[in-house]
Amino acid sequence: AYEVLYHNNYAKYALRGIWAALGGGSGAHAVASALLEESSSFVNTTILVQRFLVGAILGARLAVNVTLTEVDDESITAYVNITGTGESAKTIYTDILLRIACEDDMGPCPLPGTIVENANKCTGDLPAFMNAMMGLRFPHAQGPNLSCVAGPRARQKCYNLPFYVQPDECDDAVTNFLSNRSVVNFFERGRNLIDADTGKSLLGRLKDEGQLIVVARFDKVEFGQRPHRVGPGAKVEVRTAISLLNGKKQLMHHQSLWLISRDGTGEAGRDDVLLASGFVLCACVNRGEMKPMPIVSWWEDMTSAFCGMST
Repeated sequence: AYEVLYHNNYAKYALRGIWAALGGGSGAHAVASALLEESSSFVNTTILVQRFLVGAILGARLAVNVTLTEVDDESITAYVNITGTGESAKTIYTDILLRIACEDDMGPCPLPGTIVENANKCTGDLPAFMNAMMGLRFPHAQGPNLSCVAGPRARQKCYNLPFYVQPDECDDAVTNFLSNRSVVNFFERGRNLIDADTGKSLLGRLKDEGQLIVVARFDKVEFGQRPHRVGPGAKVEVRTAISLLNGKKQLMHHQSLWLISRDGTGEAGRDDVLLASGFVLCACVNRGEMKPMPIVSWWEDMTSAFCGMST
């Protein structure tokens, strides 16, 4: 929309770099083969923290730099920064700290030995500033707007967006199940609030009035929290609760993705399954100068059912 790379692509590029390291240079296919041959399992990914620093313009040439900072039999933690190349080599577009682990139908399981062996060949230290970032946590939804991960019955405190998974939203190259990048896209849909009376986007109205909402950071975004493998045609729902921070200049979105119960109602919620969850920090900025500014008052009024205040 703004001629910049969508933020979900950065995590996709980071995982490609990690797969190249874990696959001994052969990439995702070698990792998938090891998973299927040794344990019939799949990878569970958590974005521990991700900062969005500069938006890469479409067509920019990027470099993905991977450091595996922790390796054991059950999980691998990787620090990835994505930079420019050539004259832009010093530009860091994003940096990410991810943790990957294995799950099968019974729950967590050891990583295949070949993956651990390859990982141990390319380990390094985590930058000190990222250690400090891991200790930083933002206040989240409080008061009447409790966490939307509290359970399916908390959905009345959230902005809820149901839809069906499409074939192109699954990872055909590895499992044909819902991909991580699609989950990030679904969270973005959940942040694009719609006026129930007019059917128009609140973000579009903000833009017309000179304000933009930009993504600043992901915090503890967990994918695949349960070994439910979701494919095309599954009905899912994104649930979003919001806290206003820093003088209403920041919006903390607590988001979760649920597999809707088989009875199709999604109302009772007792059989709904949590698929992913996390926090997305956004900033409200002036459209012209991109400087932080408080969000307009009408936005608060229209989102009061699922938006709270934190200091």
